[in-house]
Amino acid sequence: MVEQLGFVDPSRLGESHGLLAFGELREVDRALAVVLGA
Repeated sequence: MVEQLGFVDPSRLGESHGLLAFGELREVDRALAVVLGA
C-alpha cells in the first residue's frame, strides 16, 4: 500500500475543489497513520 502513496498521476485526481485547513490536514494525517499502521 505504501507504494501506492509514492506517486499519484495528477490527471487522475480531477478538478480541485478547494483547500484544506490546517486542522483538516492533520485529520488526514491521522487517518493515513491508522490505515498504514503507523
